[in-house]
Amino acid sequence: MASSFSLNLLLCVGVTVSLRILPIVLLSHLTFPVAVREWLNFVPAAIMAALIVSELLMHPAFTEAGWSLSLLATLASFIVGIVTRSLFMTVFAGVAAFALFDWMLP
Repeated sequence: MASSFSLNLLLCVGVTVSLRILPIVLLSHLTFPVAVREWLNFVPAAIMAALIVSELLMHPAFTEAGWSLSLLATLASFIVGIVTRSLFMTVFAGVAAFALFDWMLP
């Protein structure tokens, strides 16, 4: 059983690392046109928007009193994102706000 788990874990690590490293290694030598580079600048924002919308529409979290934890955390992360312009800080603020509101609100 332990060897099966270890094998699964190693395979998962291998697939994850290869999917993250191979595109960088293979595409780092190419020079993309300006239009493609400008288009790629929108990818992080599009991914973030897709994550937010799916969380708000598909699985919203509510407190017993009816407060929408998902909406409150989204608003907090939106404000942090506007102020800091940092994807990391936006995600961190959203997770922290969700945990804080879940702990504070009834």
